[in-house]
Amino acid sequence: MRTTHTFVLRLWMDTDEPNAWRGTLHSVANDADYPFTDMQMLLDLLRQLTSYTNTPAQADQHQELGDE
Repeated sequence: MRTTHTFVLRLWMDTDEPNAWRGTLHSVANDADYPFTDMQMLLDLLRQLTSYTNTPAQADQHQELGDE
């Protein structure tokens, strides 16, 4: 089964560190922002938020606990 997940990705570009990946991933489903400080963290967030076993309520719990 195919599902659609909608996110808004905000990237913060720093001219002093042009290769740095920083920003927030905003989940439209649960109206939550998930900050990230590198590309691996962004990929981990996407995997976590789009997993079949994860629900928006569980994603909120991860954010509150700092499990980003």
